[in-house]
Amino acid sequence: LWRNKDDPFTGLLDIESIITMLLEVPPPVGFGRSRRRTRNFVLNQMRHCRLYPGNMVHFRDVVRLLAWRSYLWMQSDRETNLTNLNDRAFEAETFERWHEIF
Repeated sequence: LWRNKDDPFTGLLDIESIITMLLEVPPPVGFGRSRRRTRNFVLNQMRHCRLYPGNMVHFRDVVRLLAWRSYLWMQSDRETNLTNLNDRAFEAETFERWHEIF
């Protein structure tokens, strides 16, 4: 999905395109469409991504957000607990489990 919107690849997309894209991808990676997962819900979760000039977001920040969400899902934790996470939460064992599941 990203490559279709970012050609040639710059690594940056506008936040509205990303929100639309993430609403199309089913959970746990994306947000999927439901009454609870609206544009505002995704925008709230996107607060964990750095915003560049022109309301642009970098690919690596989106991937990290989605990895954090997947990690919480594997732990049977709530996706709204992103505030308590950081990069240290991802150990080799977690990446192995993620690879096995997906």
